[in-house]
Amino acid sequence: MSTFNTDNIVSSSLSATSVTGLTYYSGVTTLSTVIQTNITNSQSAMTATTIFNFSAETDSVTQTITGSSITFSNFKSATFIPIETTETSLDDFMLNGVIFNIENIIDNVSFDIRGKALNNASGNYTIKYKIIYS
Repeated sequence: MSTFNTDNIVSSSLSATSVTGLTYYSGVTTLSTVIQTNITNSQSAMTATTIFNFSAETDSVTQTITGSSITFSNFKSATFIPIETTETSLDDFMLNGVIFNIENIIDNVSFDIRGKALNNASGNYTIKYKIIYS
């Protein structure tokens, strides 16, 4: 599996121009570094890796990401990339129907990422997410 790099955004209308800062966000127990990136057309991106713990065949887990500058009106898109680990393979994501979405945006305060497992899941599922906002 290839690694995700903010310098290689593939889109006909967006291209990464520079990394402007490094920010650590609280509110998630296993969150790695979050990188803020300037994108052409006055857009920015937030990228991070986090772990969702689906304990005991759970069908839904929510993580709150705090300290963000995302608002309901400036949110553009979210991308979720499954990360294979020794505990969870990419096949586990597919077999358990694990999907992610953004919800509960509180302007300039926080937002939630909800992980849903259509066929129930157990264990830790690691994802990298990228949120584009203006």
